Amino acid sequence: MRPAFSAAFICGATRPEQLAGATLVASTTPNRTHSFTAVLVGSVGRFMWGLMKMDAGFSHRFAATLCAPAVFLVVATSAFGYAQGRGGGRAGTPDTTATAQSQPPAQTSQPAGQSAPSSPQVSALAHHFLETGMKINALVGDDMKPWHLKAQFTLWDYDTTQKPKTGTVEEWYTSRYQWRRIYSSSEQEYSGWEMSLSRFERYRSKSRGGFNPSTMNEHVGRPVVDPLYLAGNIKADYELDGKRFSPAGTVLNCVSVVNPWRYADQSNPDLQFPNMCFDDNMHLQLESTNDNVVQFGDLQPFQDHFVARDVKILQHGNMISEIKVTVLEPLTTPDAGLTKPGKDAILEPYHIEPGMPWPESTYEVGASIPVPTVGSTYNGSAVYTGMAFMPVVIKKDGTVKADLEFANAPNEEVRDAIEHAVNKWKYKPYLVGGQPVEVGITIPYALGTKKFVPSYEKAKAAAAVAPAH
Repeated sequence: MRPAFSAAFICGATRPEQLAGATLVASTTPNRTHSFTAVLVGSVGRFMWGLMKMDAGFSHRFAATLCAPAVFLVVATSAFGYAQGRGGGRAGTPDTTATAQSQPPAQTSQPAGQSAPSSPQVSALAHHFLETGMKINALVGDDMKPWHLKAQFTLWDYDTTQKPKTGTVEEWYTSRYQWRRIYSSSEQEYSGWEMSLSRFERYRSKSRGGFNPSTMNEHVGRPVVDPLYLAGNIKADYELDGKRFSPAGTVLNCVSVVNPWRYADQSNPDLQFPNMCFDDNMHLQLESTNDNVVQFGDLQPFQDHFVARDVKILQHGNMISEIKVTVLEPLTTPDAGLTKPGKDAILEPYHIEPGMPWPESTYEVGASIPVPTVGSTYNGSAVYTGMAFMPVVIKKDGTVKADLEFANAPNEEVRDAIEHAVNKWKYKPYLVGGQPVEVGITIPYALGTKKFVPSYEKAKAAAAVAPAH
């Protein structure tokens, strides 16, 4: 028998006619054997071959990837069936076929759409693979010496008729919790700074024109400096899967969380567990979720790590950000002034990093959301729908204070109604090192629901119906 291995990936096509009949033939020579130990310490190629050897029915389920700024294509699902070939005990040559799908495989958000479980060996190897990738694909870590970086950024608004906004970001880094990042642009919304002096002490400039460091870090700073930061959400006992495909002749090895809704509490799994894809040299090439795709290109070695000098971010298939690194150099004599906040500095609440526990609420009350103005509709509906987002500060005693500066709601009436409600909420004091701290979070508030259900009630209901891990 011949092993059947099918894959498809179409790259570089920007017009529909270019996609017709496009296929990519993948090949492999499955005639090598490796022990489990060898797989653990070997190359990525041996890593994935080890998965095949341990699980004859190992499924190559392919992740979404990016071909061109305006083209977002998906590799179809297929299976690899390994069997010994005839003659000399050698495996046969894989057959290939190509199939393209119109949208990426969905992140499962509820038990009804469970994915097939991976084997314990596959999950263990995927954890090892991800841990190794996290160590070399970032400019942060205990082994990093001080550095200085400068990059140009271009941001596109969701309204594609608007001209893109441009600017620069510059960072001086001395350690994981000591750095300064400055954003500069002709647009005040994209101009400001943020700095960290310790794990508990972080400052930002006063907001002028709506500058939000969290938004700028998400779309500009962090994809370059710490692109795998969300991997910190993945704990050692989470079930992982390994995937492998070949876009345009480049082998990518992807790690993803199996049925991530199990580990996401009440939040969207997409916001915590992206699919992460590496090449055979362990370089990060791609991250994807249902909504977003991040592509990493023009990799540069630096202090035994690697940084992408060209990063592109797409949302719903549209380019929203591109960052190009222009300077990356050692920082030999750090300026003491870089670690001193100015007079206009604002002390930020404690930042919850991926992998840290989320604050636990003890009391929540729903907002009295008004209906749209008589004679008008909102997104074609007689009621407000979708999600609103309210940043809040949880005080040391668990009380809540809404931060209207960066609230996101359909209008002021809806925003004020949500503010009035969440200011009544209560949380358990958030402890770091046994001490309570003020912590900042953003509360997603669902609009258009018939009845408000507190998050702790949702957690009880989910626990009652969720299958065992």
